[in-house]
Amino acid sequence: MKSFYILLFVLFSYGISSAQDAPIKVPQIGIKVALGETVHIDDLQIRFVEVLEDSRCPKYTECVWAGRARILIEVSTKGMTKIEQELIFNQNKENRISSLKGTIYYGMELTPYPSMDDTGAREYVLIVGKRNK
Repeated sequence: MKSFYILLFVLFSYGISSAQDAPIKVPQIGIKVALGETVHIDDLQIRFVEVLEDSRCPKYTECVWAGRARILIEVSTKGMTKIEQELIFNQNKENRISSLKGTIYYGMELTPYPSMDDTGAREYVLIVGKRNK
């Protein structure tokens, strides 16, 4: 009986120490920019101009090609002219928008993601993230 309690203690101790070694995931906070709207993030101004293409494979379906979404944004900083920029959302591309004062601004996601019951009329929102260099 004593060996049972020792084994239980060892297993319990291992479980606690293993849980403490797991890396902590820091949640990413995004700023929403609806189609046609402009947001000001720090010294950066971003306007979501247009959805050029959305050929992403709908959720819960199998496709030969995963597809992509292409959007057009306008980016400017204080005192600078506006620059049009294209972002492409697929698995292989980081969508860097700008770098200012040690901060990188990037397109995290384009929502909504297409689904099987989608009628095609979508209220698109660009999620913009920022991180330190």
